[in-house]
Amino acid sequence: PVFADSCARAARGLIEAGAAFNRRDWTARGLRAIEFIAYRMRAGEAGVYHAWDGDSRVLGLLDAQVQTLLALLTAYEVSGAGSYLEHARSLARVIERHWWERGHGFLDTAEGHEEIGLLAEPLVPFASNVAAAEGFLWLARLTHDDRYLDLAMETLAAIMPGFESRGAATASFARVVDRILTAEPEVKVVGEFPVGEPDRVADPLHRAALRLAVPARTVQRLSLATDVGLMRDLGLPVDRPRVAYVCAGRDCSAPIIDAEALVAAASALVGFGDTFEDDEDRD
Repeated sequence: PVFADSCARAARGLIEAGAAFNRRDWTARGLRAIEFIAYRMRAGEAGVYHAWDGDSRVLGLLDAQVQTLLALLTAYEVSGAGSYLEHARSLARVIERHWWERGHGFLDTAEGHEEIGLLAEPLVPFASNVAAAEGFLWLARLTHDDRYLDLAMETLAAIMPGFESRGAATASFARVVDRILTAEPEVKVVGEFPVGEPDRVADPLHRAALRLAVPARTVQRLSLATDVGLMRDLGLPVDRPRVAYVCAGRDCSAPIIDAEALVAAASALVGFGDTFEDDEDRD
């Protein structure tokens, strides 16, 4: 059988490795795996099935939802295809509606779930909640919708008591908390035409952004042809294509047109180089 959580993890690894090593075959295989989950294992507003063996089986498990969410966001970051972001936002709404319990975090099973074995007793799984928090943080950076950020912070606060005893999962918890507290680079690459059409300026900028040697970053490929509304939400100009911006929230660098300058700007933001010049110096 295909298990949604492990399949999503493997797909993320293939996509990220494909971007790092310029292996389009790895990226394509990872994207196909994610599309299989999204189109064959999704049960609409009920979320993602746990397994598929010719038929979809077992609804209501949290880890299937959050790992699929992270995989969809990885697919969006590397491919730039807006459909992955829309799938991710839709799944995020489902996760919040059916798994979130204020003050406790995300339960491992949704209301009305199948009660096989120990599933009859709902728990708040630490690692899955950390993954959910990272997914909502990621969405906040991609959309600048503060509701996602609030939910990520509430989740981490809810599961924080006793986190020191969580073993290896503590490292993931600390990493996501650090991402929330740090002004990490948000790289926005703006092309003129829809994603998939060759662009001799935007394509190298996107590749450089995906390979940034920084602890954490968010990469977004945008198009003036399809993403004007989202660009306005992000506070980006909608009249200049074939540029990139390195941002921390709504504070962005001047437009960047080459990969070397993009790397320098991102490194400066995280303290690996000089800080951004102010507007007067740029002029």
